[in-house]
Amino acid sequence: MLAPRRPSFVRAALLASAAFALVACASSDGEFESDDPSPQSQARGDSNAAGGASSSSGAAASPSAPGEGAKDPSPERAVEEADIIQRDGSRLYALSRYGGLSVIEIGVRDQLKMLGRYRMDAMPFEMYVKDGVVQVMLNDFGHWVPSTASADGGRWVQSSEILSLDAKNPAAIQKLASFDVPGSVSDSRLVGDVLYLVTYEDGYCWRCQDTPSTTITSFKTAGAAIAQVDQLRFSSPQKSYGWWKRSVSATNQRLYVAGPEWNWNGNGNQRSIIQVVDIANPSGQMRKGADVAVDGQVSSRWQMDEFEGVLRVVSQRGNNWSNGSVDPQVQTFRVTDSNTVLPLGQTSLRLPKPESLRSVRFDGPRGYAITAQQTDPLFTIDLADPALPKQMGTLEMPGFLYYMEPRGDRLIGLGYDNRNSEGSLTVSLFDVADLKAPKMLKRVNFAKGWAQLAEDQDRIHKSFQVLDAQGLIMVPFASYGGWRDNGCTAPQSGIQLIDYSRDDLVLRGVAPQHGEPRRAFLYDERLFAVSDNNVTSFRIDDRDAPAKTAQFALANPAHNVVSASGGMLAQLTNDWFTGEAMLALTPKEGTDQAEPVGSLPLTALATSERARCGGYGTWTSWYAARLFAQGNFVYVAVPTYSYEASTQKRTMLVGVVDVSNPSAPALVGKTEIVLPIQGGYGSGGWFDGYAFYSGGYYGSLVGAGSAIVQNGSTLSFIDAASTPVTDDNGRTAEARVDRAVYTLNLAQPAAIHVSKTDLPASVGSTPLILQGNTVYTSRWQRTQPGRVRFWVDRLDIGNADAPALLPAVNVPGSLLAVDASQTHLTTVDYARHVTRAVTYQDCTTAFGYRAYFDSDAQSCVTVDRMLRTSDLPTGSSRASLRATTSLPGQNIGGIVATGERVYVTLYADYQYGVSTPGGGYQEPVRRPGSQEGLFVYAGVDTGALSLTSTFSGAARWPVAVSGTRVAIANENGLAVYDTAAAAPRLLGAQTLRGYGYSYDVLLEPEQAICALGEWGLQSVALH
Repeated sequence: MLAPRRPSFVRAALLASAAFALVACASSDGEFESDDPSPQSQARGDSNAAGGASSSSGAAASPSAPGEGAKDPSPERAVEEADIIQRDGSRLYALSRYGGLSVIEIGVRDQLKMLGRYRMDAMPFEMYVKDGVVQVMLNDFGHWVPSTASADGGRWVQSSEILSLDAKNPAAIQKLASFDVPGSVSDSRLVGDVLYLVTYEDGYCWRCQDTPSTTITSFKTAGAAIAQVDQLRFSSPQKSYGWWKRSVSATNQRLYVAGPEWNWNGNGNQRSIIQVVDIANPSGQMRKGADVAVDGQVSSRWQMDEFEGVLRVVSQRGNNWSNGSVDPQVQTFRVTDSNTVLPLGQTSLRLPKPESLRSVRFDGPRGYAITAQQTDPLFTIDLADPALPKQMGTLEMPGFLYYMEPRGDRLIGLGYDNRNSEGSLTVSLFDVADLKAPKMLKRVNFAKGWAQLAEDQDRIHKSFQVLDAQGLIMVPFASYGGWRDNGCTAPQSGIQLIDYSRDDLVLRGVAPQHGEPRRAFLYDERLFAVSDNNVTSFRIDDRDAPAKTAQFALANPAHNVVSASGGMLAQLTNDWFTGEAMLALTPKEGTDQAEPVGSLPLTALATSERARCGGYGTWTSWYAARLFAQGNFVYVAVPTYSYEASTQKRTMLVGVVDVSNPSAPALVGKTEIVLPIQGGYGSGGWFDGYAFYSGGYYGSLVGAGSAIVQNGSTLSFIDAASTPVTDDNGRTAEARVDRAVYTLNLAQPAAIHVSKTDLPASVGSTPLILQGNTVYTSRWQRTQPGRVRFWVDRLDIGNADAPALLPAVNVPGSLLAVDASQTHLTTVDYARHVTRAVTYQDCTTAFGYRAYFDSDAQSCVTVDRMLRTSDLPTGSSRASLRATTSLPGQNIGGIVATGERVYVTLYADYQYGVSTPGGGYQEPVRRPGSQEGLFVYAGVDTGALSLTSTFSGAARWPVAVSGTRVAIANENGLAVYDTAAAAPRLLGAQTLRGYGYSYDVLLEPEQAICALGEWGLQSVALH
């Protein structure tokens, strides 16, 4: 039996939310009764209440951007930039955020062959490639470093990394070296054989420096080795607000590093400092140069530029992305050397009204600046005499330009115009021969709907391509679709082609690309489009209709996975940008490197045009979809929430896919179930592995099971809709939860039969548990102030076309498990404790985050959970309590149960919020004797639970079980144990890519297969 799939936000809520008070006992009439689970109904004076209470030395790239000069023009001192793609002859090196490094042979036209792949745990940023050696820069989400000497067992390290790889033999890429660098990668340059890496810490990241800091690290990259040479650190004098990433402009003599800076002085317009770094020494040794103060914010590399010994800067005080209140300033500085950068000239750009500076570009003795509110002025600047910069002409146009590409007396602009019905992205052509009178010659709009570009302003020039020889402009973009003006704006994702000549632009076709398109290039008469998901080649003989000729998967996204027939895995994928959901089939053998052999778009599941309409329709709920397999069929269930003719609509879409031919899966049956909407909680009934009830609290109440369960060719799912009830103060006091179970007979895919069974109303509900032909769920109802009664509802689905509701059974607590004979029930019961407390900190200090602070009563509420087993004789509707089992701790990470066993994970108990003499709070301190680890109880099938297997250590939550094997999420990824013995035996462990946890885990005999969302499939070998 597989464990319930527990979404990450639910796990967090289970760990950190307020505790609810529940206690059960047998009432005088023999029925079980418990405390009310709603925190608003906590009884005052409860019978369980208790009163009172600097510089250091250490051990074929993209060309530099237009405008980045070099004093020494020799090739040995050329300035190069990193990128996510590099090409060496017919080899394409492609770096994906999700798939790591792929080396692809593109030399045979219309064939893409993988030569090798190297997965990475951290987030790839950019890379350099030279002679088969790849220097990859990685941004890390952080990693846990265990320590026996630390009181809390370790520490969380936030860092980035540069990784040197030998890819001369792509089939066996080898790691040569790696170096940790502080913070997040901002940018880099390669000058000669020295790589300069700029990283930043924003002052707010977990366990990094308290004040914002920029670090520049140099590495020698000659030959196959890489070695750190030098490091400079610049720290902010104060913990500024919003200190953001650094932008870099470079020559081969120096780096200019700057970024936006604010403070709390009320006006938010602190001047920026450009930090100059001398990199003239070819060995990689650096020297701190001048600090150049400029009058406004520097938010992109294009705002600063050195040309013929003069540094030119255009900046504006305040946040450049809000309405500017101060005219932008044009400043020039004479650069004698890196230490001597002196003011030379200055002028203000006179704005017709307050506007914000959006983009800047320099081109030799010229400069261009864009400001915008709703209309977009283009300002031209004469810099021929750098001591006397002059504002020349102004041109107003709709929208604003994000990036400008100079071409002599022509200027090409990439921008946004969200008010244009023809498309929110624009490419514009300007005549700037006369700086006093700039003219727009042509503009084309594309990307209807809400569109976005893949790169920030510092990197957009690597994505936006102007090919003069081919008369072609290529723009990678993605646009969200949506329902507007009673019609569907179709989402798009691809490479927009635009014909370009000196005086004209012509909009042509789009080369469609799955995922977010990031790069495009031409090679061997083909257009290559690159996203984080794949590389695709196109014929563009007809630029109006690009034709796909080949595709290679850089990543294999999987949000849900099941084992299908024919040794295949069926997985659910989704394009975040277009909203397209897809069923893909991947060979089970070699999961980590395998590519999908077939796929099927699932848009056809939706019955209305609106539900198929991109991001605002059906597929907003893709993450909640579920897959099931039966013979040659895969069942897809997707809960949806949309608006139909200004009316809310909730549905369940179910499809039957024939996968007998994996390369061509086919949809052979579908149905749409319209669900009722009540209150305003919408589809709150779609839940797995935790209890649902009003108010959004998950707290101390423990549930188990799944929102949807499979019995052969039958699916059953529970829907719960709540109607809130407020007290006299307008607060939500309780909710009536109306529930129903829908049963689908899928034996005949072309004629799916659906039955609905209404369940008794309640104030809360748990998910479904399937045992034999019976579906179980539990609920609770209020009996008196502060007290509730738990009931188990049972539905016999043996006849899928006519399910039968069996009599309800009163039980002591929320349902956790049912044994195979269906005569023993395991529940979780609750005991509430109320302790006097003045502040929330008093609660966390005493009980950690599992305490709920009642501000009205100034008390802490904590809840203890216990396991109870009850007997339910065959044919009876009355349970009798058999035994109670205490848990070794109350910080429950997760509970999963089968018909034989209960698996419980506990996390360590910490003391929080302890004040220090300086007025702050110390790090959390682990309480002596607190239990942490996995605890396994056998005896669900006998009604006599006993602790049979346990280990101490980090164990966040169980994510899957099969027999005596359990997959546990921990700090390092996933670990699988066999719990047949008293000491669980480790079968396999693996650090997981991406966020470090799996959306879904499939336990196979030889491996655990993890669905990692955008990061694809990853296997953990078992032995």
